[in-house]
Amino acid sequence: EMTLRNMMALEQCHYAYNTHVCNYIFFMDSLIDSQNDVALLVEKGIIKHILGDHGSVATMVNRLGLGLTDFGSYYSVIAKDVKSYYHNSWNKSLAVLKSVYFNNPWRGTATVAATLLLLLTLIQTVTSVVQVLRQNTPVQVLSSP
Repeated sequence: EMTLRNMMALEQCHYAYNTHVCNYIFFMDSLIDSQNDVALLVEKGIIKHILGDHGSVATMVNRLGLGLTDFGSYYSVIAKDVKSYYHNSWNKSLAVLKSVYFNNPWRGTATVAATLLLLLTLIQTVTSVVQVLRQNTPVQVLSSP
């Protein structure tokens, strides 16, 4: 943490228009809020750390981000896109569908089969109701005068 703070201070004092480290810390702070976020980033191979637990990494990154002002970070567009993707309800529903119903091939096959069976049952019910309604409606016979 001390090394990163020193790099950030040097960058802000001497290289105010090329703040690559501060931009990166600002971006990581926008991505990491909890130890679950760190665990996901480590699992996907995006970051590595030697601090022991994920909670200490989350705390460190959030502390490093305190007081940083975003003056048009290189990563701000990416962070905004990630946040909008995350908050999109369609993407959340799709993620739940994938993780719950399609986490292995057998469960996915069973889900598709059950959905197809439900759809066919619904079609059969609708056609049966339509057939019964047609049989119960009186037929008007046209008589010639």
